[in-house]
Amino acid sequence: MADTAYQPETAGFALPTAAPRPVGPRRRRPGLLVMAAALILTGILSGAWLYNSTGQRYEVLAVAKQVPVGALITSDDLTKVRISLDPGIKPVSDASLVVGKRAAVGLVPGTLITRADVTDTQLIGSDQVQVGIATTVNQRPATPLTPGQKVTLIGIPDASANGPALASPVSGTVVLVGPADTQQTVVVDVAIPANLATQVEVVAGQGKIGIVLDGAGS
Repeated sequence: MADTAYQPETAGFALPTAAPRPVGPRRRRPGLLVMAAALILTGILSGAWLYNSTGQRYEVLAVAKQVPVGALITSDDLTKVRISLDPGIKPVSDASLVVGKRAAVGLVPGTLITRADVTDTQLIGSDQVQVGIATTVNQRPATPLTPGQKVTLIGIPDASANGPALASPVSGTVVLVGPADTQQTVVVDVAIPANLATQVEVVAGQGKIGIVLDGAGS
C-alpha cells in the first residue's frame, strides 16, 4: 500500500493562521482640525449676526398727538417706539432735532417722524391767513410743490378780460399740498397777507390763479 501524506484537516485539526497585524493609532492632521473648528465658529458667528440684524430694534420718534401744519412741535406731541428699521425709512431718533421746530406737514398720531416732516420756517405769520387754491396741471409748476416754498400767485384773465383777476401778484408760502384727484386737480394751501385774502379767494373760486415758484423754488 502506498504511503499517504499526513493531512491535518482530515485528522480534525485546522491549520494555524497568522496572527492579525496590530493597527497603530491613526495619524491626526492638526491642519484639518483647525479648519473644521474655524468653519464651525464662522457658522455660529454668521448665525448670530443674521439674528441680530433681523431682530434688532431701534428707538425712534413717533407722533403722539395731531399737529397741524405750521404749528410748533413740543415734547408732548412726541413718543418713543422701538421698531426694526427698513433701509428706506430714516426716522428721527433725537428729540432735539424736532422739538421747537414747526410741522412742515400735518402730523398724524402713530406715524414716524422724518426730517422732511419738520421745518425752521414759520409757514403762517401773525399777519397772514391760509387759503386753499385748486390748481390744474396748467396752474402750477411741473416741479412738485412742498410746504415752506415761497411762491407768487398771479391772476389769469379770461378771454373776454372781463373776469376777476388779481390787481397785482401776491407773495405767499406753501403750507400744504393735497393729493391729486382723478382730474389731476391739486388743492394747494398758501399763507398770504390777511388783507388780500378776500381778493385771492374770489379769483381762486373762478379758477383764474396760477402759482409760480420764486427763485430756485426755495
